[in-house]
Amino acid sequence: MSQQIAVLAEKVIAITHENGRNGGDILEQIASDEGDQTMIAVMSELDIMSVAKILRSFDATVPSIAAWLMEPETIGSMLDVEPVSYTHLTLPTTPYV
Repeated sequence: MSQQIAVLAEKVIAITHENGRNGGDILEQIASDEGDQTMIAVMSELDIMSVAKILRSFDATVPSIAAWLMEPETIGSMLDVEPVSYTHLTLPTTPYV
């Protein structure tokens, strides 16, 4: 890992701890300025909780560049740590009449 990647990764982590959306914006800026390969290298240095926080801050209406360029292993690791909501599967508490 190069020194530049390490510095960029630390910057993204620090910003993400404050605000996941800003962390995603920094990743977009890195991709724009340095290229997708640099952004992918930076993402590979992020801890999985930071990646999850970035992705949680975006949705289908405002997609994150991080979601587009994630490796399958990263997605699998993120799903292991990100809580899943099953509220849409809750059965009614009153019987149907």
